[in-house]
Amino acid sequence: MRYDKLQVLLDKQEIGELLHTYCRALDRCDRAMLESIFHPESTHEMSGFNGSSKDFCGFAFDALATFQYSQHLLGNVSISIDGDNAKADSYFHAYHRIAADTAGEGLLADHTAGVDEDLFIAGRYIDKLERRHGTWKIIHRCGVLDWCRWEHAEDRNFLNLRAEPYGKRDKSDRYYTV
Repeated sequence: MRYDKLQVLLDKQEIGELLHTYCRALDRCDRAMLESIFHPESTHEMSGFNGSSKDFCGFAFDALATFQYSQHLLGNVSISIDGDNAKADSYFHAYHRIAADTAGEGLLADHTAGVDEDLFIAGRYIDKLERRHGTWKIIHRCGVLDWCRWEHAEDRNFLNLRAEPYGKRDKSDRYYTV
């Protein structure tokens, strides 16, 4: 009995790290990292996208290319384990800076041209996961959006508060170099 409880804790820890890796991969624009958390036949339903997770990665990186920067945060995470299958429900907040000269089309149709804007999105990732060959990966992700908010960007004292090193959206970020 003790082994089963310990294994469930280990499984939940591994799954939790996998869920956080999704956020890191998006914010550091690391496509290989993002693709590594999905099984090859994994599927995705999110933000008007319905298809393979591999194709979603391309869709997500096309969207990320339109942002100056972004940050994804996970809040409440509930994980249930049933042998080699699991389900996770993770609350998220995502922040995106959209530059004034970004075209207001597609996902950014509500962007006000000529204005730097901040887009805040909140919702949940609902995941089905499978453990194969001892490794957990996502087999299906559904992104449920609860709310979003657009604001004109206003960085008061931003340069005074920001000291080196600061985050990069590529492999020059300190995550890769420390």
